[in-house]
Amino acid sequence: MTGIKKEVKHLVSFLEKWTELDVMYYVRGGAWLFSTQFLLILGSLALAIGFAHLTSKEIFGQFQFVLAVLGTLSVLSFPGANTAVLLGASQNKDGTLLQGVLYKFKRSFLGILGLVIVAIYFYSKHEPRYESIWPIFLVAIIFFPILYSLDVTHSFFVGKRKFSLTCLFQLITEFGSSVTALIALFFTRNLIIILTLYLLVQAFGDVLAFTFARAHMKNKKTDSEFNSYSTHLTFINLIPYIKSFFDKLVVTYFLGFAATAVYSIAAAMAEQLYAVSKNVGNIIFPKLSIESKEKTYVEVRKRTGKLALFFILIAVLAVLLAPVIIPFFFSEQYRDAVPIAQLLLLASIPRAIAFVLSRVQEAQKQTKKLYVINSVYAGVEIVALLALAPLYGMYGIVGAKAVSNLVYMVIAWRKTY
Repeated sequence: MTGIKKEVKHLVSFLEKWTELDVMYYVRGGAWLFSTQFLLILGSLALAIGFAHLTSKEIFGQFQFVLAVLGTLSVLSFPGANTAVLLGASQNKDGTLLQGVLYKFKRSFLGILGLVIVAIYFYSKHEPRYESIWPIFLVAIIFFPILYSLDVTHSFFVGKRKFSLTCLFQLITEFGSSVTALIALFFTRNLIIILTLYLLVQAFGDVLAFTFARAHMKNKKTDSEFNSYSTHLTFINLIPYIKSFFDKLVVTYFLGFAATAVYSIAAAMAEQLYAVSKNVGNIIFPKLSIESKEKTYVEVRKRTGKLALFFILIAVLAVLLAPVIIPFFFSEQYRDAVPIAQLLLLASIPRAIAFVLSRVQEAQKQTKKLYVINSVYAGVEIVALLALAPLYGMYGIVGAKAVSNLVYMVIAWRKTY
């Protein structure tokens, strides 16, 4: 055992010299975040498999469409506050947790209004395929203020470097909701019941996390710039937030619910690469927020090549596994998702790199740079999706994302100077 410990110490020492980083800090934080991500992948994978084997493509597509609409409307709760809470917590301003919850709760009523409008729109269509859709948005009104105000708690834990806590409550909210929906699938194919239970568990997890965080606040220090910075970040990321779900909305509009199911499975693999980049960003954010801008930029530029290599290796491995994983887990009816998944994985490499670079700007409160980076990136993707999807279908969507992700990386890199 002693020999193993010595070897581990030598390895850590080598990695610290090669990367010039506090490797143990990243290992400890990364172990929690990446192990949790693995469990979340299993949960979402199990739910997708359940839909693939127990329901039709249309029902699975409707499920994904409803989540995409909810995600799009979440921008009305001003999610920029999440990053503001993360920054405040990393600077030992625990009172920013309550600032964030109150700030987002007040604005979440805009989301409720949005849900009412969406429900009325689909009800007025009087089409059979929308009969199980519009009531869901009315049910979501109950959960919206909870889901999109208390979610800042996860950012609070990350800012405090309490990675074990954010992972624990993520498992309750995300893994728990996936398992609950999967169990519901075995008893009913009613989408309203399935989604109600899915949202209920998420809301329960968020309430639990907030209650715990509030009870363990060490001070009530607040950030005088909180509201303005939260608003800035929201508008900086306005188009990107919409863009995050726009592809599924476009697929549904041009190709239908069945195509949305196929695309969701293909995109899920690429999203895991993005999830990895988010975890990397979360690990480094607290440290970046206390360093000078000049030092941060130099350090990040110096390590971007190694960061790129890391994401390339993960993407290539996933590309090789896709032809085995997708048909095995989702049945042969989803085999047409394989080439889409492979192309999306390769197209997502620049996005993963750029996201980490963008976190550098957020940590340093570089609002002007973030406006440029995010607006151009998201704008290019939305325009490209609308232009290419009608002409080339699913491959047009892949092409649009490839172009926009490359633009995202180039701009994010140039702004680190």
